[in-house]
Amino acid sequence: MVFFCETSNGEIIGWNRLEVENESQHEYGIYLWNRDLRLVKIADAFQDFGEDVCLSEENIKLPGWDEEECGPRRIFDPA
Repeated sequence: MVFFCETSNGEIIGWNRLEVENESQHEYGIYLWNRDLRLVKIADAFQDFGEDVCLSEENIKLPGWDEEECGPRRIFDPA
């Protein structure tokens, strides 16, 4: 695993270098290492991770988020 970011809950996310999804595009399975120390696959490619995970409604529409005070949530902030 090559970890490249973490969640606000302290879980880490990374590529599984042994799980090649698309060899010509150098895409690898992306996994979340959760608090139970289990790997959970969350995407097949980095673009899917950005669009389907980072920019998902669940991650954007947080309860109590004040866009005027905190800015828009539709951003990707790599670790």
